[in-house]
Amino acid sequence: MPAPYDQNVAALGPLLWWKYADGSGSSTAADSSGNAYTGTVTGTSTLLTFGNSGVIEGGTCLQISGATSGISAYLQGPTGMPTTDVPFTAIVWLNTTATMPVDGAELVCTRYGGEYTYDLALETGSVIHRDYGNGSSWLATGVNVTAPYSIYDGNWHMLADVVTSTGTTIYLDGVSLGTQAETLTAARLIDSSHQLQSGLYSSDPYYTYYNGYMAELALFPAALTAAQIAQLWTQAHLPILHARRALQAVNRSAVW
Repeated sequence: MPAPYDQNVAALGPLLWWKYADGSGSSTAADSSGNAYTGTVTGTSTLLTFGNSGVIEGGTCLQISGATSGISAYLQGPTGMPTTDVPFTAIVWLNTTATMPVDGAELVCTRYGGEYTYDLALETGSVIHRDYGNGSSWLATGVNVTAPYSIYDGNWHMLADVVTSTGTTIYLDGVSLGTQAETLTAARLIDSSHQLQSGLYSSDPYYTYYNGYMAELALFPAALTAAQIAQLWTQAHLPILHARRALQAVNRSAVW
């Protein structure tokens, strides 16, 4: 039976959902949305490792080793995805201790194939960076927010970016970091000529690579609510919470 997190994501109707639950040695990331937007390992495959223990109980994740001596690897989605404009939501889980580059390490990027769409990246100092375009020009670039604590601490963290025509709200670990007002009318997540890349934006002259673990990348053609995002965070941690409560019960019994 699927875990509550999986059931909830499926019920929310993702456009694309790379769980990174693919087996060790895989060269593709299956799309669990049912839309068959498979991700393909691009570059040096030895730098991407599937099958690592993930954030969901019993699940796995992807390890991206970034770039070594100019060698790189990343996941790339297909062409032909439907035009998806605001509102939309991007969610991704990350776990890293690496220092992110000043120019940003790409987690979710749809700019490949002509620029002027969307990206979600990490920068030095736990800065969360986004750019928004309408498919032909930029609407807002360098939309940044600094996390209130380090997210490069070797623990799993969930990022969610909810985008509407009037602004963007970043959630970290199920909690809003505030809404930034922007004019994002017709802001575009993706279309048929652009491709999703995760771990790198290959057309960036600065070649900014992500180093670390990644899981549960999902794109939604809707603005998820604060309650829906908080629920996803909680559901992913239910096994941990249950284990803690069981241990507390054992400790109370031992005291009595």
